Amino acid sequence: MDEAIARMTELKDKKCACKETACAQTVSDEMMKWGQDRVKSGDYDPDMRPTDDESKRMPDVTKAMVDCMTKAMSAGSP
Repeated sequence: MDEAIARMTELKDKKCACKETACAQTVSDEMMKWGQDRVKSGDYDPDMRPTDDESKRMPDVTKAMVDCMTKAMSAGSP
């Protein structure tokens, strides 16, 4: 789970560096592909339960990613 949080944090940082919609969409596509690749490779275990620490960290990463996506998507809007 730590590896997944680290990868999500990396993708969040990439998305937060985006200044336009196309960039943010590219990072979203990368995230989607990463998730699909995890499932295909058998690296994803739907029964895995996060630790308390992991459960506390993931919402922060996810919220920051959503906030950055929203900012990039609204770039250039009046």
